[in-house]
Amino acid sequence: MSNEKRIPHEYLMEEDYYENNSVGDRAKSNYTCEQCFKTIPKGTPHDHHKFYPEFNGYRTHKECSDTFIASLRTKDDPEVDH
Repeated sequence: MSNEKRIPHEYLMEEDYYENNSVGDRAKSNYTCEQCFKTIPKGTPHDHHKFYPEFNGYRTHKECSDTFIASLRTKDDPEVDH
């Protein structure tokens, strides 16, 4: 990660992360990157991150994956008010 200040993710917890699948050019839809919120165009290689217990998946551009993983909340992060 660069010298950017770490900003904890709103709700995704590091302890719930279990898998990252690399999606090649087989993606059949456009998706939104969970980290930068820009479109991942259909057919663009990207990463698909999965979490317990819901088995939800969150997609990121390849270049956003490291920052996304670094942003996952830990038990040491303060609670977020909603």
